[in-house]
Amino acid sequence: MGLSNSEYHRLMTVEMPARWEVTDDVGVFTDMLRNCYLPFATTGLSGGLEVFSATVREQPLGQLRLIDGHMAPHGGVRRRRQVSSTSRDVVGLQYVLAGREVVYRDGDLLSLGPGEFMVWDTDVTGGYEIVEAVRKRTLILPRGLADALLPRFHDPATIRVIRGSQAASLHTLFDVLAVLSDKLSSMTPQATERAAQLVIQMLADLGGGAGQRAGGRRGATALCEKVLAYVEDNLADPALKPATVAAAHYVSIRTLYDALQPIEVPLATHIRARRLARCYTDLVTTDDPVGDIAARWGFTSMAHFSRAFSKQYGVAPSRSRGAA
Repeated sequence: MGLSNSEYHRLMTVEMPARWEVTDDVGVFTDMLRNCYLPFATTGLSGGLEVFSATVREQPLGQLRLIDGHMAPHGGVRRRRQVSSTSRDVVGLQYVLAGREVVYRDGDLLSLGPGEFMVWDTDVTGGYEIVEAVRKRTLILPRGLADALLPRFHDPATIRVIRGSQAASLHTLFDVLAVLSDKLSSMTPQATERAAQLVIQMLADLGGGAGQRAGGRRGATALCEKVLAYVEDNLADPALKPATVAAAHYVSIRTLYDALQPIEVPLATHIRARRLARCYTDLVTTDDPVGDIAARWGFTSMAHFSRAFSKQYGVAPSRSRGAA
């Protein structure tokens, strides 16, 4: 089930980035881990944490979060107590830029080095040791979004290292995230929203999202029906456009267009036609001003509305009442 348009834009709220710089303060570092990643009990490689430093920057990206971390060697343990104290239900997709980290869970040891990825979620227990100072970039997703977009890479309550040919498709995504990491703080809310939509579409493409794994023509038909119903429910929103519709349904633009082939017109054309039909109905059944009706159904420019209306119905909006 897709997000409603109002829910989607509420999640797209842009906040200020958070930056943590920690030196020899275990308490502050533990708070940072809890707020940016997950709750851990932190230790040093030999059980104590005496000389330590870390720099972490967290930036919101719509309903996602992008975290850049540079951490000195240390370790952390996550037990059931830390799991039960975790307030968020999220999945992390982590990329190591430099250094080396060892992760252990249920007796298994997983080594993670430069160019490799790890996927984790809030239900995992286990621990980690950073044996060489690490620079890493992590994309945090709500679990519902990760379940829809990353079925190839994520299994609940597991830690998974992705390397080799499996990691190839993730590198392009993280090339884009590297650019966003540098630019997000100076981007407008509108640009940030478009960037978040792009990242979600890339995730849908590489992960085999809901639309891709829906099951052939039957799945495409179901997606088409859901999208058309969603459009009808959100015609009044000026921000309704193919990119937001695709993001709200956790699919790529390509998957969206493939599913909508039966309507035989581009989605943007369909949205405009349905808005004009609503406007026509209101013009002939109410006495409301033309400008109010146009704005009610998502038209932000009267000139654009008048041209589109005249082209579709062969009469200007102001004269449609008499013609009807």
